[in-house]
Amino acid sequence: MKITDRYKKMALKAEEIQRRWDGRYCSWVWVPHRNWTGLKQNAHEMSDNCVWLPTQEELQEMLAPKNAFWYYMGLDYLNKEMGEVYGPLYAQGYFNDGNEFWLAVVMWREYHKIWDDEKEEWEVVS
Repeated sequence: MKITDRYKKMALKAEEIQRRWDGRYCSWVWVPHRNWTGLKQNAHEMSDNCVWLPTQEELQEMLAPKNAFWYYMGLDYLNKEMGEVYGPLYAQGYFNDGNEFWLAVVMWREYHKIWDDEKEEWEVVS
């Protein structure tokens, strides 16, 4: 899995996503104070403060059960929606990879938040 520094920050600040992780399965994690990233099994038993780095598949699963659009509209619809949300930034390739994109999709659809690079925070959009 490609893991950018930006994705680590986005995941760290996505508190709603972090609360959804139970740590029981083998997961990608980041340990900021050690600057270590890797796969860990039973990460919830670690004494370190792990940040869950959900895969694209895990992020997609967060949307699938509650949204009929998933099965019918797919990626074309999401590209259009995210283009409207992020405006010109999106057209310029705002997200570096699929992990950043799918995390942003979940944060937008579930919590109406968008990523602000300058503040390095998720901002609520009404």
